[in-house]
Amino acid sequence: MPPENPDDTPDTSEAKPIQKPKQQTRRPTGMKGFTIIWIGQLVSLLGTGMTQFALTIWAWEKTGVATTLALVGFSFVLPYILASPFAGALVDRWDRKLVMMLSDIASGISTLAVLLLSGRLEVWHLYITSAFSGAFQAFQFPAFSAAVTLMLATKLTTKKMLWSPRRPGRSLI
Repeated sequence: MPPENPDDTPDTSEAKPIQKPKQQTRRPTGMKGFTIIWIGQLVSLLGTGMTQFALTIWAWEKTGVATTLALVGFSFVLPYILASPFAGALVDRWDRKLVMMLSDIASGISTLAVLLLSGRLEVWHLYITSAFSGAFQAFQFPAFSAAVTLMLATKLTTKKMLWSPRRPGRSLI
């Protein structure tokens, strides 16, 4: 029996399409995931360290004063030391992967700033970029350590510590 009123018919034109369940992305775990993160962090820390060293030497060559060399290094280390006590506690509350990425991006931004200023770069620019990079690098190691500890099984923890890009294996023996 057809409906008496045409308004009583169900409207099929606004039917919602069937949604497929979201597929979860597969992330590498265990030793494979650790190796990928370790290589990425090794490259990142190596690049940051080499950049910091080169900029420190450039400041000394430009001025010829050892105090300038020390101040560029100090401007990196001071924010690093001041932020370190808080970094571990904050990293435990935040997404570790995001913290590692932001730390790497901040180091890249400071390097990019130096490159963009290359024609008119002054020593005081290095103080600022070094302090900026140092503040973000304070978060790098706590985030890396916490992420790796969660990625690997307990039996691999000793092996993991021997592979740490910031701690040579001989310091653990």
